[in-house]
Amino acid sequence: MFEKLFRLRAEYNKSEIRLLEAQKKFDEVSARLKEAEQTEILNLVYSQKLTPEELADLFGIDGKVSVPTAETKVKEPKNETEEVIPEDDPAEFPGDEAEDEESNETDENEMEDLLNEDF
Repeated sequence: MFEKLFRLRAEYNKSEIRLLEAQKKFDEVSARLKEAEQTEILNLVYSQKLTPEELADLFGIDGKVSVPTAETKVKEPKNETEEVIPEDDPAEFPGDEAEDEESNETDENEMEDLLNEDF
């Protein structure tokens, strides 16, 4: 009676296992690729016999700038957009001020949540 469900669940479980294995393999290859790229960059720098100061001059870095790492992520600048409020906004009517303040607090909380999310 439930043969189709049993087959689909079995296929689902097998697919999930394959997905996890593929993700693990992808992560391993990604790490090896990153390591190989870093090694090549270092080999190029060493082959030119550059000091850290010369390398910073070559790239136009003043030496006070630290290289971003996973712990010190470079934050994207905020995209400031101007909000246009129509002239016949119902929030302008008397008595709606309390509702307007609540909606502003809700909007600010939603914006904070969006800004705090990791992308």
